[in-house]
Formats: sequence, structure tokens, C-alpha cells
Amino acid sequence: MKIRAEGYGYEWDAELIGGPCDGLVDRAIQLHGQEPPSYLGKIMGLPMKRSKIGEKVMEDWQLAVLKGDKKVAVYELVEYDDDEDKCKYEYVETVMASDYQNKYLEHNE
Repeated sequence: MKIRAEGYGYEWDAELIGGPCDGLVDRAIQLHGQEPPSYLGKIMGLPMKRSKIGEKVMEDWQLAVLKGDKKVAVYELVEYDDDEDKCKYEYVETVMASDYQNKYLEHNE
């Protein structure tokens, strides 16, 4: 279901394919723009479950500022159906948080 809050933001059901989160149906959110982000990162060591919208916002924020030795599983957008508000992401790699920030965050803006 696509949602708007005060005129900003979209949400899609995001099926993750492959890697450590294989089969998880999570959320993809976009605060700037109307298309799902090109990449999703899932912080390893956290429960692999569908995030509530507030949890997803916090996870995206953490991905941008996370330091240390945290690992992030990276998923790339391969398909999305705007009519159904669903998208699919395929596993790319698992990287350290700083590598995720340097390599993938700029593609999501």
C-alpha cells in the first residue's frame, strides 16, 4: 500500500531474494521521490522480520550513520509494480556499514 504522510513519502512491500534475508517481505520506503530505493540494506544481527514503518525509518537512519564493525546485507531493486505497490530486491553482497554508506547510499537519493 502506497502511503503519504503530510504529502511526503512512499512505501512498498519489498520481497528480498537470496542472501541472509531470503524470503523476507519487508518494506521499502522513499522519503524523497516516488520510486523505491535502488538498494536496501539490512543490518545483520537484528531480527529478520518485517519492519513497522517507524522501525524502517530508524533502520534507514542507522544505515546512514552506523559505525564500527556492523555488517549490512545489500539488496538491489530488480522489479517493481507501481499498481500493486510491490517490489523485488535481489541479494548483492554483505559489506561493512562504512562500505555500504560509501558505495550504496548515494544511489538511493
